[in-house]
Amino acid sequence: MQFEAYNKKIMYGTDVISVINKAAENNRLFELTNGQDENSGGYVNIVLVLNTTFVTTVKRYDKSNENPQPEEIEIKESNLDNLQEIFNTTISSDGLNPTGNALGVWVGNNKLQKNNNFTDFFEQSKEDKTKLNVPITDGHLDTNSTHYYDYYLYSALTQFKIAKFTCTNVDYDDNTGRIRELTFMQVKEKNSDSE
Repeated sequence: MQFEAYNKKIMYGTDVISVINKAAENNRLFELTNGQDENSGGYVNIVLVLNTTFVTTVKRYDKSNENPQPEEIEIKESNLDNLQEIFNTTISSDGLNPTGNALGVWVGNNKLQKNNNFTDFFEQSKEDKTKLNVPITDGHLDTNSTHYYDYYLYSALTQFKIAKFTCTNVDYDDNTGRIRELTFMQVKEKNSDSE
């Protein structure tokens, strides 16, 4: 019943994260209880169908302008160290892509092999951070500089949380009647210009 509650037409990424966490905990406990027994059923898989890539983005505002506009800073090797120093955190350009997203892959009938790339996204993504008044000269931190930027980090996980999803498929185990797999599809946002 706890998984059936997520079989609904509209929800946010926060709800999807909740069911992913429930499934991961269910599978961990099932593994501890049943070991390698593949025949009793009990694992739950979560599949995501995405239409966008969720990645961490960084934007900055040039404080020397009266009305600064946000400038997106690309997260790449050449400026990654500098960005990590600005935010005092690990920043990765890796994200959750539109294809191949599932909590695991089925091995045999009832055994689920964990997809580490999938779980790492939810376990390792950083929350949003703000760093105000950072002194920069030629793209590098400079405590003697009088040129300041306001930096904002928007995590991939936070962007996932506010995305909308719908449950498009529920697969039940033939033997036990328990939910075996739930599929969630990202809802495409309507273009405000066309509304």
